[in-house]
Amino acid sequence: MTEIILNTDEDKKQFILEYGYMDIGLDEVRKCIHCGNTFYVKDFKAFEEGKRKKEYYVCCAYAPECNGTIFDWTENLEFGL
Repeated sequence: MTEIILNTDEDKKQFILEYGYMDIGLDEVRKCIHCGNTFYVKDFKAFEEGKRKKEYYVCCAYAPECNGTIFDWTENLEFGL
């Protein structure tokens, strides 16, 4: 997989809408069930994979060490950052 660098909040928001299939605020806090880490959504990492047919992933802020994606994030009601 190759990391995609998204420089602006608008680019990040658009990527989440297109490939994460949900409308989520960039300043929201989420907890990844894979690694247990808490982070701001805006700190997510974007990846692409494939040569002919590209697949895109909205990943945990701690990727590539953590393999969690946007579907593995929960609202972090216990802790803030």
